[in-house]
Amino acid sequence: MNLLFYTPFYLPATRYGGPVRSVHGLAKALAARGHNVHVYTTDSNGPESLDVPVDSPVDLDGVSVWYFPVRLSKRLLYSPAMAKRATQMLSEFDLVHINGSFLWPGAKLGQLAQAAKVPVIFSPRGMLIPELISGKSAFAKRAWIRFMEQTNLTQSRAIHVASTEEARGLAALGYDLSPMKTVPNGVQAPSLPPSEALVEDLWAGIPKGQRVAFIGRLAWQKGVDIAIEAVRRHGRSKILIAGPDEARIRPQLESRLVERGRRFGRFTGELVGSKKWALLMGADVVLVPSKKESFGMSVVEALSVGTPVIAASGVGASEIIQGVDDVGVVAKDSTRFAEALEVLLSDAQRRFSYGAAAKKVIAERYSWSTIAEDFESAFIAPEAFFETGRVQSEK
Repeated sequence: MNLLFYTPFYLPATRYGGPVRSVHGLAKALAARGHNVHVYTTDSNGPESLDVPVDSPVDLDGVSVWYFPVRLSKRLLYSPAMAKRATQMLSEFDLVHINGSFLWPGAKLGQLAQAAKVPVIFSPRGMLIPELISGKSAFAKRAWIRFMEQTNLTQSRAIHVASTEEARGLAALGYDLSPMKTVPNGVQAPSLPPSEALVEDLWAGIPKGQRVAFIGRLAWQKGVDIAIEAVRRHGRSKILIAGPDEARIRPQLESRLVERGRRFGRFTGELVGSKKWALLMGADVVLVPSKKESFGMSVVEALSVGTPVIAASGVGASEIIQGVDDVGVVAKDSTRFAEALEVLLSDAQRRFSYGAAAKKVIAERYSWSTIAEDFESAFIAPEAFFETGRVQSEK
């Protein structure tokens, strides 16, 4: 099949976190299964633009990636060049997969695809969860959903969610939604693990048995402050915090890492490639205290290399942990995280058993090749492709 993925950001713009990696993982796996996969995206990379060709395909792991320039509004990613190209080419595709919300290209492509009668699969990527909508700019977000996003929400062939947690959040919006189907994200652990020297260099000064990691954007909704406070409360561990500081909150957090001359950890900045895997493989425990996550790529990445995770119950991938060792799923509270840390860091055998069992589950169920098969069954197989019917939201 000819498949078109839209996502606002794409490799090499790793600063945008999990969705960049998960969309590419799925696109690459579907291309490997014989589909002709194209990606429409922007050249955005924070305040700068990627150094990539624009409005022409670039081959990336068998996927044809089209980068388009952004004009006028960086905030909304207004890209008339993308809309023009889509108008010319949409009829060539059998299916359009739209990722993300609250940005102009996704809403526009949904409208264009509907007009061209090309089936749309809409994946909000966790952005349409009530707890996140009710935060900053709640009125503007609700107005955007009503006037710009309803085409994708109510007229798509299906809505792709990554977890039952995300499905519950969408249902709570109160709309008459298109059918929802759950296909989780996958993960690809490195075929060649980072060297022991790289691991030890990254974790220098923090002994084994005391190593706690947080990886993700430095943002309040990611719960980085809870991770720091949990380590402080635990008192016998130290944390490495890896991720870009786009919200510029690191100065506010620095002081929390020090008390009476004692330092509880340090920031590493964004880590990619072998350094990211060195962080995860060297950690004794990874903390994921996000307010809400449709899935949580850091969870499956850590589990894929056998590192135990403690995640907040609102994280979609906590469902995986629950089936392995329920000590790893707690309320979004620093005291609960500290208590779970004590359980795991005081019991090396439990950490090993947890990590080994989780690694096995991820290898068997969450490889990208397996997830691509699940995606085909849900959205591409004839019985799925021609499925009709709607899902009535819970009020």
